[in-house]
Amino acid sequence: MEYDIPYKLIITIVLVAVSLFLIVDFFMKTPRYPRLDEGFATSSEKTALPDCLRTLPEATQLMDLVRRHRGSATDPLTDTDGDDREFVLLLQKLACLQQDLTSTQSTPNATRTIPFETAHDRIPIADLTAMCLVKNVSKRDIEIVFSTWRERGQLLLRRLCTEGNLTESEAATSEQLFSSLFDSVYQTSQSVCIGQAPPLSRPEDSAPYEPEHLRNRNKYDVTYGGLSASGWNSI
Repeated sequence: MEYDIPYKLIITIVLVAVSLFLIVDFFMKTPRYPRLDEGFATSSEKTALPDCLRTLPEATQLMDLVRRHRGSATDPLTDTDGDDREFVLLLQKLACLQQDLTSTQSTPNATRTIPFETAHDRIPIADLTAMCLVKNVSKRDIEIVFSTWRERGQLLLRRLCTEGNLTESEAATSEQLFSSLFDSVYQTSQSVCIGQAPPLSRPEDSAPYEPEHLRNRNKYDVTYGGLSASGWNSI
């Protein structure tokens, strides 16, 4: 009894086996490269934030008060860690700005490594410091930047007081500390950053030039047939 040999099935099995072998061999021989995080092209090493809070004693007192009952917040829906990180970052910006504006070096050393935060920043803090040091900031710009910081800071502080189960007296004390350090930095910024606007014209600006031999010439009023040869005809 003769049997038909399933050539098609055999060929299919061989092709599948060869394909699987090539795929496994490819993955086994492909070297593994280190994973790169997506984002802007910056250094892979995280830069440590400067410790500027010592320039504002109220900031340290405020954080100690807010974190005093940190462990009592058990609500899983709250974002205590995120609020705490952003609030500390905001305090660091205020403290580092105060340090750079009162330093004799006149350079944004303390604020140059502080990151930008879209939730409370209108301009990078290092750029603001550089503009302040050359008095190139208007009063309106200072008010916009600081009003955003104040509103966001007060919101974060209220959240932290609620999440930390602070008493009414402790919450009132924290608000007073924040207002005190905020007003201190705001007054310093107003005195350092705001300057007079540059004049509209300066000696080095370009100006029209008239050759000396063309000055003090008589008016050209020759006419031909009632029409001026210069092309200007008064009606």
